[in-house]
Amino acid sequence: MGKLQEQMKADLLLKPYSPHTTRAYLRCIRDFAKYFMRPPVEMGETEVRQFLLYLTQDRKVSPVETGTLFLGEPIRCIKNRLYRWVKC
Repeated sequence: MGKLQEQMKADLLLKPYSPHTTRAYLRCIRDFAKYFMRPPVEMGETEVRQFLLYLTQDRKVSPVETGTLFLGEPIRCIKNRLYRWVKC
């Protein structure tokens, strides 16, 4: 993910998030890319839904946590940076 991750990190550092929250958001996007073995910019709503199902069904992450970690700031960062992403 390289350049995208660095851009997201810079964007997140401009917000009033704790270092822990910033790391969690970056880890979430990194896990998303790793799960599909493709950069996030190549994916859309279908992949987001599949990944959320994987998190809730296989990894037993609560739906509240997946919504907070994944559908919040990480998606906005990617949408704002690349002008292409799933509609939230």
